[in-house]
Amino acid sequence: MKDQVDQRIAATTAETVMILLLDPRTKFSVNSLIQPSKRGSDEEGKDGGAAEDDEADDTTERIVAAGNMLLVDGHREVFCAMDASATRSAQNAATVASPNLDLVPCADNEKVIYGAAIPMTTPEATPLSTLHHAADKILQEWLQYMVDWVAVALYQTADEMKTKDDLTRLLLVRRGDVICYRVDALCEHVHILRWFRESGSAQFLSIAALSRVWLGRAPSNAFQERVFSTGGVVMSSLRTSTDNHRAEMQVVLKHNRKEIRLTAPEHLNFKCKLTGTFKF
Repeated sequence: MKDQVDQRIAATTAETVMILLLDPRTKFSVNSLIQPSKRGSDEEGKDGGAAEDDEADDTTERIVAAGNMLLVDGHREVFCAMDASATRSAQNAATVASPNLDLVPCADNEKVIYGAAIPMTTPEATPLSTLHHAADKILQEWLQYMVDWVAVALYQTADEMKTKDDLTRLLLVRRGDVICYRVDALCEHVHILRWFRESGSAQFLSIAALSRVWLGRAPSNAFQERVFSTGGVVMSSLRTSTDNHRAEMQVVLKHNRKEIRLTAPEHLNFKCKLTGTFKF
């Protein structure tokens, strides 16, 4: 699997790290996925290979740090946009429901018993620092959140003959005394965007919105094609947004859009009017 990832992700970037962190199947394996293969030192004691390994480690750490910052900034932006949208909706609803205060008559009569005063000022906007703090808290919860992938795969599988025990053997592996998920198997048996739609968005709405942007791109995007986490494009034919046939049709239609436009009914009718011919 490591060789497949190295072939797909030739040059790891901060965007690669961000995508891996947004994918709950790979967020716990980012370092091992993007870490280049170790060379080590030769028998004569020269540290050339070790120096290259140290340099590669430093580069990986910088890329991971940049990817984390990109994720923080991107999530803050999405969270603030969603908060602003919710605030506008609430204000619009309040405006529709509130009475027209211009119709309220004046009363200076001492016999009038006054009740509570209606606040005339609009509520202040939430400070940006508060929104960022709330967004960062959600992001930290997301990075620590674990999913029962066996149950998810059992729910999503189209093979009615597969049981929980079958998927347990496929998705889990022992590493010493620790039991871990197999990332390649998760990418093969779990449709991640479906999981976000059905489960993830209920608890992590802003993360789901950001994931739809980064994990749900069309397969014609060359950058996404290099990142295996966006639907298991390395391990299986399962796609996040479309299948191979549809992708091929999109390319064919786009390449031949001029010819298709010439055969459209509107174009043929216009051509008949110009030439004086009629369609039967």
